[in-house]
Amino acid sequence: MVRVDYKIDRHPSEKEVRDFLELHGFDFDFIKSKTYCDDFFTKLSDEDKKKMLVYLTEFARQPFIKAKRVTPALLTKMFSSKATYLYCINI
Repeated sequence: MVRVDYKIDRHPSEKEVRDFLELHGFDFDFIKSKTYCDDFFTKLSDEDKKKMLVYLTEFARQPFIKAKRVTPALLTKMFSSKATYLYCINI
């Protein structure tokens, strides 16, 4: 097996989302916690919740994301996905 790391081309608005989260005190150490993402979302103002839902809806529309519902838990997919492929070489 040969490991091949793949750089994922992120959506252009990812920096905008990251900046928004940092501005509101999001702790990226907890990005894999759906509970943390939900709690963070509930503490936002109504206006900021609308902005966050726009970001998440845009993210959910991407073809490789299989989201039936747009929820704050999508942040776990938005910032914690990595691509590594293993290829089997028959010698």
